[in-house]
Amino acid sequence: MPESVSTELKQYQILQQDNKSHVDSDWIESEYDFVFCGLYGQALYYTSPTMWWNRFIKRNNLRKIRLHDIRHTHVTMAISAKHHDATITKRMGWSTSRMIDMDI
Repeated sequence: MPESVSTELKQYQILQQDNKSHVDSDWIESEYDFVFCGLYGQALYYTSPTMWWNRFIKRNNLRKIRLHDIRHTHVTMAISAKHHDATITKRMGWSTSRMIDMDI
């Protein structure tokens, strides 16, 4: 993971801890410590990221693509940048680099 992403996540964690202390006893979640959660610590509804993505696309007048397509773009850019197959495979959470080795 790039250092910039790690830094951003650490800053986000500080904001999230601050929010948790502000809502105090109203904090719902106690079993899990989600990276991204609702205002009171609850798990996000499964469609929330897609809904946010679609709003972002519309608000910024961008061409509509699926949120999942960003994953494909990331892999394509990593291959183009000549990143090692094992690095891409690990980053994507794949058990094999077979997807990269495919001739299209």
